[in-house]
Amino acid sequence: KTNWMNNVNTNPCPNGAWYGITCGVNETQNNIIKISLNANSLYGTLPTNIGLLTSLKTINLPSNSLYSTIPSECGLWILQHTMKLHANSLSGSIPSQIGAMTNMNLINLKGNPLSGQIPSELGQFTQMSDTFKLFSNMLSGSIPSQLGQLLLLTVDFRINDNNLCDEIPSQLSILSSQVTTWDVVAGNSLGTACPNPTPSPTLVPTPSPTTPTVVPIPSPTSVPVPSPTVVPIPSPTSVPVPTPTSVPVPSPTSVPIPSPTSVPVPSPTTPT
Repeated sequence: KTNWMNNVNTNPCPNGAWYGITCGVNETQNNIIKISLNANSLYGTLPTNIGLLTSLKTINLPSNSLYSTIPSECGLWILQHTMKLHANSLSGSIPSQIGAMTNMNLINLKGNPLSGQIPSELGQFTQMSDTFKLFSNMLSGSIPSQLGQLLLLTVDFRINDNNLCDEIPSQLSILSSQVTTWDVVAGNSLGTACPNPTPSPTLVPTPSPTTPTVVPIPSPTSVPVPSPTVVPIPSPTSVPVPTPTSVPVPSPTSVPIPSPTSVPVPSPTTPT
């Protein structure tokens, strides 16, 4: 790029201030009508605010190193001439919003890893008379029958070398007979039924946790405990203990003991 980083030329208009930029008659910053930077070693993504250039009629950025997706904001342009973004590394699907540029004369998105289906909205390019090139991408699905509405196209229609399937719509028969270069079949699987798309898993919303209802716990009722009844204990009755009766003990009777009787012992007899 030339003079793009020059602080003196902060406004890309008047013409010639910024290399590759062409402005309209009133040469205001919001009146850029053409960006042409073919093979300038540009690297990065297409910013979404490029859609603010609503007066843009031509954008030519092929053979660079642009990547990521084509912003849907490009549908805000009033392109009347060309959209060339081929030979980059743009990925993702072709935004259906670019079908709003009904006055476009040429679109060339070949040689990118673009995927997904060809938007049926591209059939709104009813004023296109030059070129429709989407070949050498990774596009899939069937060819939309709406492309048969490009009845003014006479130069080039190529969507070969993708992953297209199903039959060629009969609505394209007139188109195939009037363009100079026509290539639809090569590198595709036309005539073969498209596989059923894998349905996206249904997301079951996870319920937000319910805040439990706080049930007030009643304070326990204070039941008055009756004071115990004091039962008077009667004093014990004093029972008089009778004085024991003194019983006289008789004195023992003295029994006389007889004196022993003296028995005479005979004198021994002297033998004769």
